[in-house]
Amino acid sequence: MSDVDRACEREGAGGRDLEAHCITCGDDGVDMVVVGIDADRGLALCQDAEGQRQSVETALVAPVQVGDLLLVHAGTALTTLEQVTS
Repeated sequence: MSDVDRACEREGAGGRDLEAHCITCGDDGVDMVVVGIDADRGLALCQDAEGQRQSVETALVAPVQVGDLLLVHAGTALTTLEQVTS
């Protein structure tokens, strides 16, 4: 089972379908890197591989640090991922 499948199950979605989308909402989990933190509000500014940034709720994975890799679904960090180095 992949990290995305486990995260969707924790979210209550029951996993992912064959198209690799959350069964409940159709959204994808996205790997994002933390680039800034607002610990008082439980938020992190995160950036995806294409350079898009968004504010992400981090209560499920707190504490986070700049540079952490998170799996983000619907604006919420579901799990911390290990960064793969080549």
